Amino acid sequence: MKKKVMAAVLAGIMAAGMLAGCGSSGSSGETQAPAADTSDAAQEAETSEKTDAAEADTEAAGEADLSADSGEIYIFISSPEYADAINTLIDEYKNVAPNVTINYETTQNDYPTLLKAKINSGDVPDIFSSTSGMEIDTYREYSYDLTGQPIVDAMDDGVAAAMTSAEEGGKGCYGLAIKGNYFGLIWNQDILDDCGISAPETLDDFKTHVTAALRVGASPVEIREAVYQCAPYVGFSRAETALHLMNEVFTQQGIALPLEAQGTVTEQTRYTDGLAVQKSIFGE
Repeated sequence: MKKKVMAAVLAGIMAAGMLAGCGSSGSSGETQAPAADTSDAAQEAETSEKTDAAEADTEAAGEADLSADSGEIYIFISSPEYADAINTLIDEYKNVAPNVTINYETTQNDYPTLLKAKINSGDVPDIFSSTSGMEIDTYREYSYDLTGQPIVDAMDDGVAAAMTSAEEGGKGCYGLAIKGNYFGLIWNQDILDDCGISAPETLDDFKTHVTAALRVGASPVEIREAVYQCAPYVGFSRAETALHLMNEVFTQQGIALPLEAQGTVTEQTRYTDGLAVQKSIFGE
């Protein structure tokens, strides 16, 4: 039964963490009434004008003669697994702009450090890769704002929102998405039913999971360890929030805090002991 409970605790914190982290960053959380002079017809007309303008720009770009263009484009991006696809795109581009030289370089090992070294030396790539979110502002000084370009109109709203600058209050569009990571969570409903709990919708619901785990015999240390195991998947901040909620339940149940430490290594032995475990699993 304990194994089932611990699985339920893991499912609870991971589900709640993902629910907290997957909201659209384009939402301010406020609802505003539409302006008095705004009508459905006016909105439709405005949308139509924008669409017509975007289509005109796209057609003009498609009809442009790039054969006389010359110059050099330096591409330095991570994800070498996409090298074949990118080289195919480069070949297609060369068909319409044969006089443009494209230097393409890719690496996976320590890419952020190498990119920063290039930027600091003045060798800034014309095209480079980064993650969305905080790195948008990290490299914004070296990035082109695509706002107003037809390609932005073709972006999914969620993708476009991820390319905005937090420092500019959610303005701008400083990148194109070349890949996305999608996370889901599967849980065993029978386990939740056995524990008398339902799948969480908020982090506060996690307290119900902790209470249920204690009720059926899971120890406080086991529950804490289950939360620790979630940190790599939901992020440290959400795991920390879950720990605070867990401690609230422990206090309500009369459980003395802090719990007994379970560490088996020190700062001096952490590396060697960890390496020994890795070698026992994966070999030399």
